[in-house]
Amino acid sequence: MFLTLLKKDTRLVMSNPVLISLFTVLPLLIILIFGFSMKKFANADFGTFDDLVILYCEDGATDDIRAQFNDVSTQIAEKTGAEFKRIDSYDEAVKLTEKSEAAGVIVLKSDGFEYFRSTFNEPYGGDIVRSLFVQLTSDGNGSSPAAASIDMGVKRTNAEVYYTFVGMIFSIMFMGSLVSSTYGRDIAANTLTRMSLSKAGNLMVLGSKLVCGLIFGIIQMLIALPIATAIFDIEWKHNTLLILAVFCTVLIFSLAIGSAVGIFIKNETLSYRTFCYIVLFSSYLGGAVTPVYLLKRIPVIRYLIKLSPVYWANESVISLYNGTVDERTTNCITALLILSVLLISVNIITLGKPKLFRKEVKEGTKE
Repeated sequence: MFLTLLKKDTRLVMSNPVLISLFTVLPLLIILIFGFSMKKFANADFGTFDDLVILYCEDGATDDIRAQFNDVSTQIAEKTGAEFKRIDSYDEAVKLTEKSEAAGVIVLKSDGFEYFRSTFNEPYGGDIVRSLFVQLTSDGNGSSPAAASIDMGVKRTNAEVYYTFVGMIFSIMFMGSLVSSTYGRDIAANTLTRMSLSKAGNLMVLGSKLVCGLIFGIIQMLIALPIATAIFDIEWKHNTLLILAVFCTVLIFSLAIGSAVGIFIKNETLSYRTFCYIVLFSSYLGGAVTPVYLLKRIPVIRYLIKLSPVYWANESVISLYNGTVDERTTNCITALLILSVLLISVNIITLGKPKLFRKEVKEGTKE
């Protein structure tokens, strides 16, 4: 029964040229067009360290600690352009950091250093500076062996890599339209209610559409990523499996949204348009068109972008590509999976009320 439903949903997708283009042509177009046309952002290094301020204060610091801090902060400032500013009040420094007016706070103590950063607002440049500071101070001196790691740690993400990853996320988000569209066609043909009340049941109906979307989503990645890697010479040195895991999580979330949109709107064309509007708005806020570093400079947008799942995935994938595994990845995967479960649960509950769909079909017939 499940395979029968899966074949039906697959045929529905394959019979629609627009849906076929979503997992074949669209990702390559997005990645290639933006990758080639946005090279000027790479020349600007994405503004990673623009106006980056690190505050510091003392709490019983010794002369040796001060000397070590001066040496390390000078090296980092020369390599990145970050500015280290002294402040007397630690509490005030924390407030400025939480307001994104500073990237972090370093406390000079008698036995070492304490580094405070906001887990929610820390910019990408602040993450790099923090990593460098920890590396340079962990060996007890700021000598040349540790300083050599600065050149490795400050590697920027170029435009080709950035738009390959964010373009892939952008394209994956559209895959939910496969689910919303098949729901619309089933409701229009008055088959959804019959399938839900048959031996198949609600779970098989939903499961078929989700598995269908997963299959085409994986095909989408298998087509786009190797071609973009070859064209832009992308180096997969770090966390490849985790990057793919984030992509798959975004795919599951997209399919969950598509299931909710399709089950509530019921009309194939309207559900597809609604889903596209959701994806376009979320993707813009997530940096799919304008790089995130520019969006973070706009007073209101800098807060709105954090509502976008594309933003979470974008930040996670870029940090993973540069070798950083932190809470951005775990928070992204956890949040998207939880939201996916909630959306799918709503879908299952709604499917359990077939009268809603019978009523919709009757009203459509009268019209």
